Amino acid sequence: MIVGLFLWPQGTLPCLRSDQLMQFSWLVLMPIALGNILVTGAIYLLISSLGLSNYVFLITLGLVNWGMLFAFIVLVRRVTVASTRHAQAPMLRARRRQLLLAQHLPMAQH
Repeated sequence: MIVGLFLWPQGTLPCLRSDQLMQFSWLVLMPIALGNILVTGAIYLLISSLGLSNYVFLITLGLVNWGMLFAFIVLVRRVTVASTRHAQAPMLRARRRQLLLAQHLPMAQH
């Protein structure tokens, strides 16, 4: 059972090369982490300047982090779809050329 728990993610998640993982880390995760630090600090300064308790800060921070998580998921989904379309563009153009040639070829034979 424990072996299954280790093999399940390995079989379902995509395999990333180390250069892809480093590029994702530096270009995506680092700016998000730094932005999260800035947002957390701004929320803390705002809550403490209003004289509210730490519980209000924690609840507000939790809600903001959940919102940022869902925004990150939407962003990754959009980027994945866009990069997939970009990778498939040469094949789609070739298929479109074949369809156009197939449509014009019967007309040229008449």
